[in-house]
Amino acid sequence: MSATESSSAIDRVLGLVGADDEADVAGKLDIAKQLLILHAAILAWHALWIQLVLPSTVMALGIVSVIALGTSGCFAASLLPRFASWSAPVALLLLLCNVALTLPGTSGHTILASFCLLFFVVLDERRPEQSATLLQALKWTVLLVVAWSGLQKLLYGAWTGGEFLSVAIATGEPIGAFFEWAVPAAEVARLQSLDPTLAEEGPFRADAPMLVPVSNLVWILQVTLPLGLLHRATRLPAVAALLALVVVFDLFAAREVLTSLLLAMLLLLHAPRDWIERAYWPLVVLYVAALGVAMGLLPGGGLLKGTWVPGRLHL
Repeated sequence: MSATESSSAIDRVLGLVGADDEADVAGKLDIAKQLLILHAAILAWHALWIQLVLPSTVMALGIVSVIALGTSGCFAASLLPRFASWSAPVALLLLLCNVALTLPGTSGHTILASFCLLFFVVLDERRPEQSATLLQALKWTVLLVVAWSGLQKLLYGAWTGGEFLSVAIATGEPIGAFFEWAVPAAEVARLQSLDPTLAEEGPFRADAPMLVPVSNLVWILQVTLPLGLLHRATRLPAVAALLALVVVFDLFAAREVLTSLLLAMLLLLHAPRDWIERAYWPLVVLYVAALGVAMGLLPGGGLLKGTWVPGRLHL
């Protein structure tokens, strides 16, 4: 296969997620870049707060302060056409510093945001032919992330028999509490009386006929709904269904607030431009509110998962 044929094949695959006109591409990319950088800034300010409330070194405070102020400056620059072109590269560099300092406990949404920002670095959004490819790459990224999340659940097997949710109920995880309605009260009490740290404890497969189909429904939806994004006729219903799935499963069940906001923004890239434009300020407000809740400045701490209190940086 020649280079021209290979390039044409890649273009056809990228085009499966749809093509937008030039104005819509530019508008969507501006919003996506701003919200990705805001995501990085929220992470940085939360990391700084952690360093302030826990015993920390001067070096740690200094580095995290630079990352927080730098990413905030990048967000401000992304709003100004004159400075927007360098906001993504600098924000990516600062976000990668965050990744390096938190490994191996770096959150999945941090890696996803880094990967998406990388597209803005390797592709020039100011050139129409590259900006269209950039937008399609972002669309494919969220499609594959959601589908792979479901496929993992199938391959690892802990969701097909309901064991994952049973253990989550036993250990008091938020996602377990969300699905307790599918398990009889007596079985919930039995699971919560077990000690998962002891090898002789168990069984952790709940005696709950409703739990298995509910558990399997999660991965089935995550695998099948993204396929709807590949067809024009089913694209908008698929976007709506996936947004509902993110709200129900990632936000309310798993309480993965930042993951939910990031996935929602990326999924909206598959919809008409006015969808993401209308969602822009609500997403900004939710990002800032989530940080305020995590820092204890706003009520609602019970809505956030414990991963909002990460381990200390490696300094």
